[in-house]
Amino acid sequence: MDQGFHEAVAQLVREVLPETLDKLEMQLSSPEATPSSVRAWALELPQKGQREALSKFAKCWNERQIVLTRDAAIAVIASHRFIEERRTQAEICWSGPTDTLQGFRTTSAAYNEMMASALSTVLLLTFSIGEVESLRTSLEAAIQRGVSVRIILEDFDVFTQESRREKIQHFGAFVLKHAQIFIWPVGNRRTCEGRVFGSMHVKGIVIDAQALLLTSANWSGAAMQDNMELGVVLRDRELPGRLLDHFDRLIVSGLLVRLE
Repeated sequence: MDQGFHEAVAQLVREVLPETLDKLEMQLSSPEATPSSVRAWALELPQKGQREALSKFAKCWNERQIVLTRDAAIAVIASHRFIEERRTQAEICWSGPTDTLQGFRTTSAAYNEMMASALSTVLLLTFSIGEVESLRTSLEAAIQRGVSVRIILEDFDVFTQESRREKIQHFGAFVLKHAQIFIWPVGNRRTCEGRVFGSMHVKGIVIDAQALLLTSANWSGAAMQDNMELGVVLRDRELPGRLLDHFDRLIVSGLLVRLE
């Protein structure tokens, strides 16, 4: 089977809605299905991109009917759908001066969208904490929907050798009451000549083991509004879950402990 047909199917899977692909596979399972019938059906669709992708598929199938059965066409579509569903999707998010030509999603918008989509779990990671009302509101809404929220944060400043624990209050009483807060205790870090070394410097969020945001931005107004901060949102079937497992092990091992 040549590269041209695979490229047509790959475009089909990218451009056509999943429910339309389901209907196409049902249509191809019928003995009456032909390239002409697929093309005629494609012309009835309202979206230009879907019409073009289906028409290209029908044209390629028509050119290869002698060697490409309906069952083979269904199998190729199914294989490309399997690959597409498991492909890592990445998106850049940005804080700071904007170039409208790039159109990157803002860091605050990425945080809010991800928390709004959470169904079961949120893992939030931050080094610094500030007053960010819109983010706190999104987190509170997730908790009210029954989402389990865990927060891993820094509570000690290794540069000043002083506690940062008062900063935790920026999350607000509701979040602090209902979320599980974890810290890296000073006693679990390297010390030398009475000084503590090592910071919990990770920033990001993991949603439902399905998506994660890795960012340079702390949970603070400066990071969301004033600083230049860069991050990436990844949607993947494996990586977010692996990251959750990693932090679960740090908790189970006692390296991270719950703040009561």
